[in-house]
Amino acid sequence: MGERIPKGWKKVKVGEYIKVKHGYAFKGKYITNEETDTILVTPGNFKIGGGFKSSKFKYYNSEYPEEYVLTEGDIVVTMTDLSKESDTLGYSAKIPSIKNKILLHNQRIGLVEFKNNEVSKEFIYWLMRTPEYHWYCVSSASGTSIMHTSPSRIENYEFYLPPLPEQKAIASVLSSLDDKIDLLHRQNKTLEQMAETLFRQWFIKPSPNLSQRERNSSEEAKEEWDEGVLPDEFDFTMGQSPPGDSYNEEKIGVPLFQGNADFGFRFPNNRIYTTAPKRFAEKYDTLISVRAPVGEQNMAFEKCCIGRGVVAFRYKYNKSFYTYTYFKIHPIPCGFKLSQMFN
Repeated sequence: MGERIPKGWKKVKVGEYIKVKHGYAFKGKYITNEETDTILVTPGNFKIGGGFKSSKFKYYNSEYPEEYVLTEGDIVVTMTDLSKESDTLGYSAKIPSIKNKILLHNQRIGLVEFKNNEVSKEFIYWLMRTPEYHWYCVSSASGTSIMHTSPSRIENYEFYLPPLPEQKAIASVLSSLDDKIDLLHRQNKTLEQMAETLFRQWFIKPSPNLSQRERNSSEEAKEEWDEGVLPDEFDFTMGQSPPGDSYNEEKIGVPLFQGNADFGFRFPNNRIYTTAPKRFAEKYDTLISVRAPVGEQNMAFEKCCIGRGVVAFRYKYNKSFYTYTYFKIHPIPCGFKLSQMFN
């Protein structure tokens, strides 16, 4: 049977309505991790599935061409992906407003420019976050370990375009859902910060809200604590990657987590499965990335396989949330080596 296309929808190429502008090759010697008032937008600022990620910025510390300054609401796409699974290639993001910061249009980032008013900008933004579009970008990409797409490939993407009123209605529903998801994430972050505060009060220092008697008691208890190393309190499992031919997206076998690309707000995303797991994390184990960026943290929602980019920790004496909160308060630093746990 043929495709059932809604009335009024027509097959078009995205390049009929937009063009993708290359970014500027900013000089590497002026790119820094030290904060300045100028942020370079890089592929690292794209979330898996699309959307802007406001973390781990790269900064620029020199003059720049004004025509490569991005403005709030601009739609950009990533044209390079360093990950093994090409998690973000081609996906779109909208430039946010960041107080007292200028965002620059870096190379390998495409700026979406609209040719006419026959298409909704929001609809195109969401179109560029669909799995079908992402698969097109990945399957037509060049490269091996580093995948690349280009403006011309993106502009050749074909899809069915609904009439303008339907475009706006579809985009409105998706944007509303995205806003609600963002609100829930912010609420979860607030609750997590509250949990960390309570943890500090109970296990690190007395709360200023305690009575003097309670504070004295807490301080006396603290004096009895012994200094130790992590293996005294926690068991850990270092990940080991299964053979590549065991990977699948059909949910055959067990979930496989390789590192940051799989991590969500608290629990990882089940994207890849393996039929030949090597090392396991148990339910509620704390998962920590040991590849750059080192120290990113999640919690296993179920028994799962962990690859070599992940180490799983669990408190020896129970399976509560103690381990997860402990490592939130005492994050593993950049450059950390597992041998340091024993010193």
